[in-house]
Amino acid sequence: MKTGVGHAARLIHFDAHCERHAQRWNLKFITLTYHDEKAWRPGHFSKFRDALRQWCKRRQVKCRFVWVAELQKRGALHYHVILWLPKGKFLPFADSQGWWPHGHTNVKTAQSAVGYITKYASKTTAGQAAMYPRGARMFGHGGLTPEARRHVRYWQAPFWVRDALTGRADIRKVVGGYCDKLTGEFFASPWRVSVGPGGEVWAYRIDDNQGENP
Repeated sequence: MKTGVGHAARLIHFDAHCERHAQRWNLKFITLTYHDEKAWRPGHFSKFRDALRQWCKRRQVKCRFVWVAELQKRGALHYHVILWLPKGKFLPFADSQGWWPHGHTNVKTAQSAVGYITKYASKTTAGQAAMYPRGARMFGHGGLTPEARRHVRYWQAPFWVRDALTGRADIRKVVGGYCDKLTGEFFASPWRVSVGPGGEVWAYRIDDNQGENP
């Protein structure tokens, strides 16, 4: 998650500052929280995201953002969003606009967009990730160019896939491994996972020369 969030934020930041009429940017750090710790449902964040995109569209602003979902100590999910806005554009509070009717929101200026969002992406542990509501996404982004999205997919892929391909590949995760969408070449995953009778999980890597070794 940290890799995907960090690369997406850097690419968006770079793209924003390479526009023909590049200007100073007003980076907003948005927090969306729930009143009820069990109130999360699929579609809540996507409705906020769609409302945000419509707001940007009406103002002829490209909607660039990166977000991370985090579990609070009380067990409630909340969202952190970094939004790139041109200077002179002022974002309203999502709860007062009806974009987020599930709790309250906070908006403040971010001094370091990449550092802010990467910090929250790095806080989630494997144990906490297992406690996320079923079906909840942990992070995402919007406003990247197709080429930038390809870059993010490349760096999110395991190192053994990147080692087998060049930086020109369009890596996609598929059943059983990964493939390069541009060439159709398939790379089977060398990792296997099994569950013991007591619920213990074992992960092991296949050695092509010596068979399967735990």
